[in-house]
Order: sequence, then structure tokens, then C-alpha cells
Amino acid sequence: LASLLINMGISKQHIYEKTKEFFFSEREIKDVEEVQDFFQLISPTHHHFEIFFLVSKDILTIKNSVNQFDIEIIDDLPHKFSQLAASKKLNKRKSEVWVRIDDIETFDRHSARRLAENTLEIMSDLFSLYSHKKKIIWRSNAIITQCCENIDKVISKAKSPMDKCIDVRPHTASKKLNYFLENISLKKDSFKKLNRVIDLHSTALASDLAENQLINIWIAIETIVPSSINGGGKVKKICNALEPILLKEYINRLLQNLIRDLLKWGRSNLTDILKEIDNYKDKKINQLVLELIALDKYKPLRNTLYQNLGNFHLLRYRCFELSEIFKNPKNVLAKISLHEKKVSWQLRRIYRTRNLIVHSGRSLPYIDTLIENSHDYLDQTINAVVKYSGGYLNADTLEQVFEMAKLDYESFSKELKLISSFDENNILMLLN
Repeated sequence: LASLLINMGISKQHIYEKTKEFFFSEREIKDVEEVQDFFQLISPTHHHFEIFFLVSKDILTIKNSVNQFDIEIIDDLPHKFSQLAASKKLNKRKSEVWVRIDDIETFDRHSARRLAENTLEIMSDLFSLYSHKKKIIWRSNAIITQCCENIDKVISKAKSPMDKCIDVRPHTASKKLNYFLENISLKKDSFKKLNRVIDLHSTALASDLAENQLINIWIAIETIVPSSINGGGKVKKICNALEPILLKEYINRLLQNLIRDLLKWGRSNLTDILKEIDNYKDKKINQLVLELIALDKYKPLRNTLYQNLGNFHLLRYRCFELSEIFKNPKNVLAKISLHEKKVSWQLRRIYRTRNLIVHSGRSLPYIDTLIENSHDYLDQTINAVVKYSGGYLNADTLEQVFEMAKLDYESFSKELKLISSFDENNILMLLN
């Protein structure tokens, strides 16, 4: 349901807020029929919005032209919004003016804010064509009114899809950088290519426009994939190059994400359960959680975990789902095969959206999801380059990196197919 709504153009933030408001507020849900009220809250219904931004006074230099963008420069904020603006510290400075963008029609306030800001971006970019040293800027918070609601709200800028990734702490990042610099063995041409990929990645991170982010990430993916990769067209070659890297780590990443969320749920509660696993002190948390979730002999411990999770229903279901997958190696292979299809489909969607932006200037409502996925694919690929070109593997070209990744995945698949059931020894292959 969430994917369908996002693909239609409803923002993730709106779905999150309405879900939190309905299911996790103090109001008690007494009847299952009340779910219809929730569906009404997130239904794809168009509304009209009026939005107010604080914009730099540079906009006054083109005040006679802003009407073409459906923008109105106003001296003062309407009185009914003054108290709200003051409470959110939206006080006008001498260098600013209020701008009103009226009659935006879309599904929710966050989508409306994004459409309004896109209008400001277009106007600012056109201004920059003739004034390279100055740029029209505006504050991140905006006051938004909705046609059918009496409550006016201040909506801040949404988190960039480029920032929605698994990040590491600064000290961990420094260790990884030191390892990269000390162990990288790529030859000059391949190292130059990798540098260009990292530059494109940084450009995407620095950009505020979703379309620019997607284009830069896709160019980075095209750059890092060697032309020697087998396949037909461009997208097929990229699929053939990336899939061994993405599929080899898929199950392990599912496990790591689960561990991360279990630790957020309750580190001490989880530790109490893990202490019951054989040779607890000799094993790392990755192995402990894997054995807890996967091995039949720890079923009573899993039941204890399910019980302790209480109202964390989604987290309990994720534990159960992963446990069902680990019941049989064939289930793991089927899960990886399904992921392979999804990766292939998503790479094609990313490429088609890139072409749509470049050739027609249009975009798609779910571009943020494509950016998140493409960014994740690129990060995993860069990590693989560091892995295979450093340490004992010592690949010195990108061609060798991708060939090693392919052989590594083929070996992993063959080994998995030979296993009839998981035990304490063979299940460790999923972590390596």
C-alpha cells in the first residue's frame, strides 16, 4: 500500500505522520472498522495549498517578472499567521521579504512544499544565468495552509534521499579511509576512474535537486562498470556487473539491519537472550544473532525473543520471516533470486527515469526511492572495489575487481546449493 501511494505522488513523510498520528497517539482504537478512517487519512485526494517563504531581497530585482511563476512578493505576512511564524522563529530580517505561492494542487503538505520550492529553484536558476555571483536563497521552513483544514503548519525541508543511507561514525569512517589509502592497488587508469566516480558521488550529495542527484549517481555507475563486461545493451551490462556484488551481500545485509534494529529496541534485553547461546563469549554479535534466528535448537530462545518484543509487531515479524528463510537453504536461494529480479527491474527504472529527465525534462513522483536505491547500489559497488583491490586479493584493474566479484558469487551460490540444512558451522558462510 505504501509503495502504491508513493508511486502516485504522496510523500513518505505524510504517510509516516498520518500512520503515527492514527496508530501511536493517545487515542484508543476500539474497533477494527476504524481502519477505514486511516485509509481516508492517506487517500490520494487532491487539495489546494498556499505557501509562504522567507526569501532574500535579491528577488526584488525581478519583482516585475515573478508573476509568471505564480509567485507574489508581499510586504508582510497575513496577520493570522504572525503568531505561528513567531513561535517557529520565522521573523523577517532586513535582508528578506515574504513570498506567497498560491493555488498549489497536490496530495499533501510535504508534496506541496516540494512543488513550491521547485518553482523557487527554477526562478533562482534563471536569475543565476545573468547574475553569476549572487543567488536568490530562502529559508528551509515554510508556512503552509490546506484548503480543508483550519490548522496552519510550518513544514521544514524534507531529508534529502541522498542522506537516507546507512552511515558510519566518524572514527569508523577514518579507519576505512586509512585502510583504503594504505591498501588500494589499482593501476593509474582504474584509480582515475574510481576518483571520477567518487567526485560524481560527492556532487550528488551536494546537490539539492533530486533530478541532478539521480543523473550524477547514474553517471557514476556507468563510469565504474568496465566496458568489457558481457551483455547486450548498456543496462544489461550494468546489471551483469552489479548483481554479483549486490546479491552476495544481500542476506548478510538483511541480518545486519535486523541486528541494528534489535539493538535499538533493547541492547540489554537482547544480550540476556544471546547469553544462552553456546560459547557466547567466543562469538561476535553477528554470529550470535544469526544462530538465534536460524538454528532449530534455539527455537525456545526465539519464542522468548518474540514474547519480549511485545508491541514491536513489525520487528517481531521480521525476525520470524528471516527465521523461516533460514529453515532451508533453498529458501535462501529463492530469496536471493527474487532480489535479483527486483534489482534488475529497479536498475531499468533508474535508467528510464534518467532518460526521461535528460530528454524531456520531466521526472517521476517516486524519484526519491530511485535515488535511495541507486545510491545504495553505488556505495556497495565502491566498497567492493576497495575490498577486492586491497588486502590479499590485490586486484589492480576494475575489470579484475568485477571478475573477482562474479567468481566469488558463483562460488557462494554453488556452496549454498550443496547444503541440505544449516548448522553452526556451515551457516557462517552467510556472514563471509
